[in-house]
Amino acid sequence: MATIGYFIDWGDRNEWVTPTRAEPNDPRWGREEERMEDNRRTSRTRRMMFVSPAGFECSSTRHPHLGPVLLATIASELGWETKIVDLDLFKQQAGRITSQVQEFQPDIIGVSALLTNFAQCCMIADLVKASISGVKVIVGGPATTFLPRRVLQAAPFDICVIGEGERTLASLLQLPELEAELVSAIPGLLVRDRQGHHIHTGASELIQNLDVVPFPNYRLVDNLAAYTSIGIMTSRGCPSNCTFCSVQRLYSGLYRQRSAGNVVDEIRSITRMLAVLNLTLPLTIVDDTFTADRSRVMEICSDLLRAGPSTQWDCAGRVLDLKSHEMLEAMKRAGCQGIFVGIESGSAVTLEKIRKNCTVEDIREVVNSVKSHGMKVSVGVMIGFPWETETHIRKTIRLLEELAVDGASVTFATPIPGTDLHQLAEDSGFDLQSIPLEAFDFSRPTISPLPESKLYRLREEIFEAVHQPH
Repeated sequence: MATIGYFIDWGDRNEWVTPTRAEPNDPRWGREEERMEDNRRTSRTRRMMFVSPAGFECSSTRHPHLGPVLLATIASELGWETKIVDLDLFKQQAGRITSQVQEFQPDIIGVSALLTNFAQCCMIADLVKASISGVKVIVGGPATTFLPRRVLQAAPFDICVIGEGERTLASLLQLPELEAELVSAIPGLLVRDRQGHHIHTGASELIQNLDVVPFPNYRLVDNLAAYTSIGIMTSRGCPSNCTFCSVQRLYSGLYRQRSAGNVVDEIRSITRMLAVLNLTLPLTIVDDTFTADRSRVMEICSDLLRAGPSTQWDCAGRVLDLKSHEMLEAMKRAGCQGIFVGIESGSAVTLEKIRKNCTVEDIREVVNSVKSHGMKVSVGVMIGFPWETETHIRKTIRLLEELAVDGASVTFATPIPGTDLHQLAEDSGFDLQSIPLEAFDFSRPTISPLPESKLYRLREEIFEAVHQPH
């Protein structure tokens, strides 16, 4: 099992260690460390609240959002009192966050920001600042990694975390206070100082060995029974290079995997926890792609079978990876119930332009193969590319009518900064600077020559094709 601890990233050190106290010899501490020790003796335990906005993910399952749980685990191990607020569980979002903040009285609030929920993140920051004086609001996630300055300008956030948050948060929580002079020594941040200026602290390094990351402590989650699954991360990044996908930039082009043994150890830990709580929940593997390394998938499946009664789980996989009948059979025997496949389009032209590295026939073969192995198939579809005509999109509709998949996620092509699609849209004459941040949520057309009304209607036809009787 992974050691629960925190990441020290001062100097050249690069290891996960059990939390004891801040590094006493670091010259950046000095009298500040003495103040921190005094605070520990004289004041209450410091508190941090982690907030997941509603609509955090688009999924048919509802699982506790992994990032906030993992970061709360690190904060808890560092001696902080933590609370996780998942606004997906509550209809009255505004009232709920205000009452939670006033009751818990946190010193810091962390908000998880995707591009799909950014408008709600801004609203949360406004409500929090109005509810309690002196609270610091940290925002992190893909939105802050891609557009940190626009994020900091959009709402009263104090700190933007750029890139992976585990090391950065651990370093922040060891500071006596989150003032710009102290925070500026920690890489991976964009900080607002007292004069309102933005300070970029430089790039942070990615964690090379994911086995050192602690297992998320789901006991920190209130009302676990309200969810339909438990999330688990076994890798970060993706070895593909699709033109529209932001994952390459999010993880600096690196694809990193946890070892099979480490993954299975966490699954066993979750299974034991659920047994103690008398809960039965399947697992959702939240990787961008779980099936990229066939040998690792086979090893994980083999270890799961040896571990005893199978745990039910689902995952996402790439088309070409799923052509292996041996791997699909192993996944089914090890408890896999369903696979999400990003097919994106039924048009050969679009598949080639977005570098999907598969054909329409490959998609046909893989969807039918997964179904024949007794697993459900849901697919991801994207429409509204700059070159697409109605004819291209209708090919997708006809393919879905034929395939009879179990579900679909339909999004609009969105020019995320740093992607090749962003550059293509810019070169095609689209005014990307005029697109508001909340429009980068994949739910509205931004770079298509087709009328919006036509695209919305075509999206409805895609859903109709998926849900027609088969």
